[in-house]
Amino acid sequence: RKDAAAEVTRAVETLRLSASVARRFPHGFDQNVESTGAHRVGVIRRPIGVCSFITPFNFPLNLAAHKIGPAIAVGCPFVLKPSEKAPLSALVLDELLREMPEDLAYPAAGRAFLLAPVRAVGPMIEDERVAMLSFTGSDAVGWRLARRTTARRIALELGGDAACVIAPDVEDDRLDHAAARVCAGAFTYAGQSCISTQRVIAHRRVSERFIERLLKHTDALMPGDPDDPGTAIGPLIDDEAATRVHGWIARAERDGAKILRGGDRTGNTISPTVIAGAPSSTPVACNEIFGPVVVVSTYSDEDDPVALVNDSPFGLQAGVFTGDASLIERFIEGAEVGGVCVNEVPSFRVDAMPYGGVKRSGIGREGPEHAALEMTEQKTVVVAP
Repeated sequence: RKDAAAEVTRAVETLRLSASVARRFPHGFDQNVESTGAHRVGVIRRPIGVCSFITPFNFPLNLAAHKIGPAIAVGCPFVLKPSEKAPLSALVLDELLREMPEDLAYPAAGRAFLLAPVRAVGPMIEDERVAMLSFTGSDAVGWRLARRTTARRIALELGGDAACVIAPDVEDDRLDHAAARVCAGAFTYAGQSCISTQRVIAHRRVSERFIERLLKHTDALMPGDPDDPGTAIGPLIDDEAATRVHGWIARAERDGAKILRGGDRTGNTISPTVIAGAPSSTPVACNEIFGPVVVVSTYSDEDDPVALVNDSPFGLQAGVFTGDASLIERFIEGAEVGGVCVNEVPSFRVDAMPYGGVKRSGIGREGPEHAALEMTEQKTVVVAP
């Protein structure tokens, strides 16, 4: 319940940021280009055209707002297909648009909400009138749709296996703070977030103390009914997801990993799970888990923690806890991700920031102003004297 309430607050902020874009578009995005001679050169931006949006179940209100807010701001007609597993929040946005005063309303002909399974999205992505496809969801589905679409622009916000490095200089209260943040980053929303903290890479010098503190914070989490404000871990979205996550935990244990906490299943709820010593080939170590599971590994002075972070097909966000300026610089420059979080878990996001990944984690950026740019075409204007 408290996470849902927080999402409503975030969605309001996303739409407020989109309104700020609308007040400045189009002329606030125009640019003058330095030129020689008497010619004047400028750049203007105009709406790209019809946009197709597909959103997931895990943030059904705010991620829909991240699509339609910028589209309305720059004047792009759109079709939004919410997840069939959580469609009602998007319909609330549709109702709000319908209730707006006529002189302020976005034209009904410029918006549509489609309730359908993802297998039925063919017309949304293959119609030649669609100028842009923006998809948020799994990497497998996202890249498959990208190969099918005829849209001339694609934005994909896909999965990840967010890594967080705990450097050897992190001690005492800072180590406990890092453990508390990792606990929150791994288990909030029952891990059903593409930037859920999944991989922790702790230096051997501090790894045992870090794990001790992480387990202490994990033990304080209460699974239960999502309507109970005291519940920290609710159920996964459906039986299929719970069966997969529970199966991957069991597989990790068979492959030699140690289940330090959790691993139990009650209904569709998986208890918060901390795993150590997982071989790199087991699914929890090489795939996006999308459940309340964090995998802890260690590194030594001979290892490059940045290379360990990059040893993944994903590249959404990564975090590092350290006071070492040299490591921070190497991390910022070398981590193959769309966002770097210093002394913070990679699960951190505010709605104004540019957000997106590299490698299998996608292309393009969200955040109202950045998404608005993706939804426009740039046109160069040359004026002779």
